Amino acid sequence: MDALPGLLLAFSHRPKETFPLILNFGATELALPVARVWHRFAGQRNLARQWILQWPEHTATALIPLVFVKPCDNSEAALFALRLLYEQGHSELLQTVANRWDRADMWPALEKILTQNPMEIYPARIPKAPDFWHPQMWSRPRLITNNQTVT
Repeated sequence: MDALPGLLLAFSHRPKETFPLILNFGATELALPVARVWHRFAGQRNLARQWILQWPEHTATALIPLVFVKPCDNSEAALFALRLLYEQGHSELLQTVANRWDRADMWPALEKILTQNPMEIYPARIPKAPDFWHPQMWSRPRLITNNQTVT
């Protein structure tokens, strides 16, 4: 795996061209970039799905810790990739990998997150809307031809 750092660098600069090469390599270092592609880029989603399902242990090993960190883009991408594995019948593998951390509460917590309906996930407190979202701050649209307000 001497080529892995170069492959990661090439993938970060030219993901479309190098993604087919990544399918041949199973490494935990590739799991997060592939999970990001799975989560964000519809054009490459099939290749990302193929890699995740081809290398489920690498994916689980790299991404399980990211699910338990402060919510960010990486943790969200990790969650979506792990949900894919769970839905495709890899729950035993996920449990095996989660148990490597020697914590009895790791697998139940992970399984709860993976089985949670995404529609039920919402913030505990909804933040105040910015000022420009309040109708009192909006101006009426004007016609281009004579600059009068539209009624």
